Amino acid sequence: MKLLNQKAFFDFLGQLIKKYEFYAPISQKEFDLIKRPEDICFDYIRTDVPAKNIFFPREEVLMKFSDERIKIIKPRMKKKTIIFGLRSCDLAAIEIMDKIFENDVWYTTRRINSILIGMACNKTDEYCFCASFGINPRDGDADLWVTKEADKFFLREKTDEGKKLVKGLTNTRKKPKKRRLKFKKRVLFNKKELKKLKQLDFDNWKECLACGACTTVCPTCHCFDVVDVAEQDLRSGVRKRVWASCMERDFSRVAGDAILRSKRTDRLRQWVLDKFVYFEHHYGHMGCVGCGRCIKACPVGIDIRKILKKK
Repeated sequence: MKLLNQKAFFDFLGQLIKKYEFYAPISQKEFDLIKRPEDICFDYIRTDVPAKNIFFPREEVLMKFSDERIKIIKPRMKKKTIIFGLRSCDLAAIEIMDKIFENDVWYTTRRINSILIGMACNKTDEYCFCASFGINPRDGDADLWVTKEADKFFLREKTDEGKKLVKGLTNTRKKPKKRRLKFKKRVLFNKKELKKLKQLDFDNWKECLACGACTTVCPTCHCFDVVDVAEQDLRSGVRKRVWASCMERDFSRVAGDAILRSKRTDRLRQWVLDKFVYFEHHYGHMGCVGCGRCIKACPVGIDIRKILKKK
């Protein structure tokens, strides 16, 4: 473990910024490319928007086509990427996305060329419930783990990539203070009980607007559409992948122009069941990490924890 004061830590980050494509929270809102350590926001519980768009962009060109040929467009990585300041819930979400996109060349190209630096939470708010999934907000599966204590930073390397980052820094026997963070609301999960969600009357949440805010900010939502955009000459164009939301009415449109989930509450039901029942069936664990973004972003105040407690 290494221990740096703020000046030494900022010098350390400055060196990484010169060498890597460096993403970090620029505010409580989102992650973005950083040009200098002073631009990094440290005062946040979670960013409003997760870091998933770094690996899974909101919109990207998959290929170009014309009368003559088809050209696959793969991501070009000039430098390795570092994502700094990931909370434990976001690291858990990236593990989930890794499984979903393990055979996707666009995602895996970016992911393989990335280094994750996690940062311990020093506080929670009314939206947090990551502990319900056994996630420790003071530790996570990153290459390098950072714990901030006042103006000091503890660095713990967890992989070979992490060891390379801190090579040359002096070791310390000191350790950060042990903290037990309190959560205002927790959900106790029982897999057999969760299956009762299928019988739950979702009309109780008919105020849902199906706006898609929850799916947009969710770090594990991964649905997308593929669209072809032709040029005016109709002889060339591009194929794009764009984010989609199961909250959209057209999401369940099938051949014959039938819409399988026309009611907003049916779409909310599908989203909840996918997170807590179907996902667990396919991948062996639930598709939620308890970050609370969906609760915070919902314009009508729907709290997924209340839905789960009614199961």
